[in-house]
Amino acid sequence: MLNLADFAKLGPDNAKSLEQTFGVLYQLGISISLLSGHNKLLSVTPHIRTEVGQAFNGMLKLVRDVSIYYHAAVHGMLSGEISLDFMSLFGGQIDEFYTREKYITDAIWKHQLGENESLGIATLRSWLDTRDRMLKKLHKERLLTPEHRDEYTCEWFHRHLIDFSRSQEDVLALHGPEGCGKTYLSRWTVDRLQRPLGKKTCECCLFRDCS
Repeated sequence: MLNLADFAKLGPDNAKSLEQTFGVLYQLGISISLLSGHNKLLSVTPHIRTEVGQAFNGMLKLVRDVSIYYHAAVHGMLSGEISLDFMSLFGGQIDEFYTREKYITDAIWKHQLGENESLGIATLRSWLDTRDRMLKKLHKERLLTPEHRDEYTCEWFHRHLIDFSRSQEDVLALHGPEGCGKTYLSRWTVDRLQRPLGKKTCECCLFRDCS
């Protein structure tokens, strides 16, 4: 278990590193949550069950290793130069997790598609993937360096989400001029929907038209 007291003792000089740490762990948690939401599909083949077990095991080991390293750093138990660069320390374990996640996702799609040879996994991934390379780069940078958000930013929209979730409407559309904050608000909304909204849980599919 992560000891938050140890993280606090690292002090404000390491705030950026800690923000990156929690940001990456948060994104990994979202990935685990999305997998858990399809528990029936996670056991359709023995190989998928094995990979799921290994993915969860890898996550537990990562949390353990992060906790041990930061505890040792705080209490002077490390010799030599101390690094708080999260990705240089634990990037290999994170890459391993996402490799397993990709295998699991592909295996589930392959099972669901069955004998439909007209739509392969590569074709499906190509269509779903972010096509613009710059957008991919921006997404990766946002993962490793979470954007700063002032307190209560976008909280005004929470009531609209609650009202929409309780209504019979199928679509909640937002529009406005360029630069007014639509993309920023959409990111906040996606983050907020990772937690239950009222008594409802949601799954998000974020799609951007890059044309």
